[in-house]
Amino acid sequence: MIAVGDVEPQHAAEVLAGVFENLPARKASPRAASLAWALDSRALERVVSRDKAQTALAMVFRGPDRQSPDRFAAEVWAGVASGLGGRIFEALRDRRSLAYTVLASSWQKGRAGALVSYIATSPDREPEARAAMLEELERFVREPVTPSELAQAVSYLSGQAEIRRQHATSVAAEILEAWLVGDGLEELADPGAAYRAVTAEQVQAVAVEYLGGLARAEGIVRGTGGGK
Repeated sequence: MIAVGDVEPQHAAEVLAGVFENLPARKASPRAASLAWALDSRALERVVSRDKAQTALAMVFRGPDRQSPDRFAAEVWAGVASGLGGRIFEALRDRRSLAYTVLASSWQKGRAGALVSYIATSPDREPEARAAMLEELERFVREPVTPSELAQAVSYLSGQAEIRRQHATSVAAEILEAWLVGDGLEELADPGAAYRAVTAEQVQAVAVEYLGGLARAEGIVRGTGGGK
């Protein structure tokens, strides 16, 4: 049971202890091992056609899970790659006008993780958009992020971690996640510290480990050019 809000800690603990006092004590379950990905060197593609004016293309790569020491560097990678002013946004939308929307994220769960990229483009430019996305992802493997890219991503992620704590439900979720699949409640002391410790070399190492070779699965909603 987790209680978050304007409560007196000792009194809340006594009340909750009374609610559960008749339940038998149980040993904590052992932490389950991470799941292995089963991707080969070829892209696994799933396509659905729709009467739309856009094509949406998502690429899913193996990535660190919630328990991995790489997870903060992976989130910083996503911060550098994605969003307004991000490297992929600038390369695909601003410079080449290939995308209506472009995103990158690090998807992290207790036993599995993924690095995900997404682009929405014109149906007739899908091959060009895919090639450009892969080119930009591969550039993370070859080149470290710049000091300004790193600083901007770290600042954003640290700020978001603090902002999320303005809502009691988010604090409760953070406590539960740290308790069940994280490193314990001590990781809650400074939510931005782990991001501030990430280096450009660590971000590049994540790219080498998870994007190197570009083995991936692709999900495509292919527009036929008819709808809106």
